[in-house]
Amino acid sequence: MIVFTCSMMVSVSLCIWRYIGCVRNIVSSNIPHTDHHSLKENNRYVFIANIHYYQMRAREKAGFQQKIARERISILFKEAAASSDAALARRYMQLAKKIGMRYNVRLGKLKRRFCKNCYSYFSSKNSRIRFKNGTISIKCLSCNSVKRIRYKKS
Repeated sequence: MIVFTCSMMVSVSLCIWRYIGCVRNIVSSNIPHTDHHSLKENNRYVFIANIHYYQMRAREKAGFQQKIARERISILFKEAAASSDAALARRYMQLAKKIGMRYNVRLGKLKRRFCKNCYSYFSSKNSRIRFKNGTISIKCLSCNSVKRIRYKKS
């Protein structure tokens, strides 16, 4: 419970909302002599505000939206694999990543199929794959960046 004076009430509540960002509601009294939330002290009214905090949760989309987003991402990957145009495949990969970020859908192992730097879809024409010392090195031939993935030797 926090106690505010009458002149402070508006500015303090705005400051709490602006800086903390997690105030659910502030209960205060506008009619000091009839409400039990106020006290008279030194001829000044003192307002008592109850501030309820809540933990900020990650914003989750509805399940059906995430399902549709996964379907759209898989369609974009299939189209990129079938496309012979590199610019079009790059655009598909940008869209797939953007959809995944917007709807909080993880790409998982699909991340291995495109370059993180230039978004080009890896094929035999624009990438070089090497296996060495327990890592898979995928070099993008369009931007020369290297993606390294660990694997267990069997």
